[in-house]
Amino acid sequence: MFAALASRFVIPMALLLAGIVAGAAWGYRYADAQGQAALANLQRQQADQHAQAEALLRAELEQAHEYGEGLSAQLADAQSRQTVKTIEVIRRVPIVTSNRVCLSPDAVRLLNGVIATAGDADAVPQAAGGAAGEAAAAAASDRDVAGWIAEAAGVCNVQAAQLAAVIDWHEHQAEALR
Repeated sequence: MFAALASRFVIPMALLLAGIVAGAAWGYRYADAQGQAALANLQRQQADQHAQAEALLRAELEQAHEYGEGLSAQLADAQSRQTVKTIEVIRRVPIVTSNRVCLSPDAVRLLNGVIATAGDADAVPQAAGGAAGEAAAAAASDRDVAGWIAEAAGVCNVQAAQLAAVIDWHEHQAEALR
């Protein structure tokens, strides 16, 4: 009796167990396929977002580069104009000066010391030469001073243009970040 009862329940239980295992396997495959599809979708979305961000950053970089190129061209133009202006002024210095000593040798030494301390010994006005003698040779004439002033003004104007370009660049970058 027990054998008949066992065989009567064993086959349905085995079938039930096989159905449960098959259902679980199918469910696992289905869930795995859904998960893989969701993962692929997420990866596609991330790739699209990265591509959009890269395109945006590339466009911003190109705009900044173009803006910088424009500033560089403006600065080069300003430097060229200032160089021409300085040369014109220096050419006119002998016409409007008398080459008369206006700074004593002591004053020239004092000013040369200040300039040499600043690290630009080449910017020192050259002493006037000529028949006035050794004492006058160590002094500076109005022509020397006027030439040095013209050169110094040219350098200052170029540096002012450079500083203005740097300020303009940084202000443009600050606006771009807003």
